[in-house]
Amino acid sequence: MANFDLTPFDITTPKPKPGGTTALTVPGHRIDEVREFARYEEGCAVLWAPTSGATTASVNRTRCEVKGKPFYLADGVKHIARLTSQVQQVNWKGSFVLIQAHCHDGNDPTLKGFIETKDRLSGVFKVGLRIAPDPAAPPKQVVFEPVDLAQPFTVQVCLHAGGKVEVGFEQEGCKEMLSAWLSDERAARPHVFHMGAYNQVDQGHESEPATDGTLLRIVDILECHEQSEGTPPLDGAAFNAMIDHACTLPRQAMLLELNRITDLIDEADLPDDVSGPLYLRIKAIKGQA
Repeated sequence: MANFDLTPFDITTPKPKPGGTTALTVPGHRIDEVREFARYEEGCAVLWAPTSGATTASVNRTRCEVKGKPFYLADGVKHIARLTSQVQQVNWKGSFVLIQAHCHDGNDPTLKGFIETKDRLSGVFKVGLRIAPDPAAPPKQVVFEPVDLAQPFTVQVCLHAGGKVEVGFEQEGCKEMLSAWLSDERAARPHVFHMGAYNQVDQGHESEPATDGTLLRIVDILECHEQSEGTPPLDGAAFNAMIDHACTLPRQAMLLELNRITDLIDEADLPDDVSGPLYLRIKAIKGQA
């Protein structure tokens, strides 16, 4: 069944923060506060990113994106972001970012997935992938073409422990895949998934029409962190090893990782005599942090 509920995500929009000029981000359950940019319609969620509006502090480009919670690549777990959507309008330059695996501790995303078009009828899906610590912008690789912008398509990003990255794009039964491996340094960094419309044109250009922007219709969206195939079930020993690893991280990173581990314990449906001590251990570590 299709799922376009944005409640699990934060939503960043071109709406300015109250009393400020930078972009407002709200939790998904407060979507009504940004209805001019994100809203539900029958059978879908709609994200509207006008080319002019409030931006994040580091760029001059607008976005209407959803983002999940930060995570670290963990043994035996694959981290998945998947989006099925249809493009209903593209900015005048014909380029926007559809999906990202962002590094939560910097401004050098590991992965960006772009939709680029010249005629607004068909386009190309390209990926820019940083596999090394170097923050310089990587070259874009064509993954899928042509993309029929009048029809829905699905893009999926999967990050694995050890740094394996898989990017898939599918439309009307045709599918292409890109696989790569991250360096140890990049794989060790915290990541966060972004999905939506992030315009790849600076606002205020003389060629910008008055009603310019990118409009995306989302019919299905998913972020999950699930057990990899072929790995043994996560048990008390596995979770204790994950907690041990979390304790080696800097304080803020440790707290984020402990929150993620707590979510995994919730999902694992462990017996009370196994989950109880794990919860108590995590609570004690947080209390001492």
